[in-house]
Amino acid sequence: MTVTANYLGQVYDGDKPFDESYSQKPVPFALSQVVQGWTYGLSGLKVGTRVLLQIPPDLGYGGQEQENIPANSTLYFIVDIISAK
Repeated sequence: MTVTANYLGQVYDGDKPFDESYSQKPVPFALSQVVQGWTYGLSGLKVGTRVLLQIPPDLGYGGQEQENIPANSTLYFIVDIISAK
């Protein structure tokens, strides 16, 4: 399934979001190509839905540090589903 969404992602103690699409345009992505927390959290939701995802490290990046994301971080995303195919 391919979803097009606007999103904002941040870690709990982050000073600012580590990524967002609201200042640009919605992003299309396959649910099979994102962290498992997105796959589980967005599957079955309807177009037009806004959801807050709280993704534990084992469904996010785990012990791998990412740019602006410390290892073992819980990820928080606000996601607006624009379309789904």
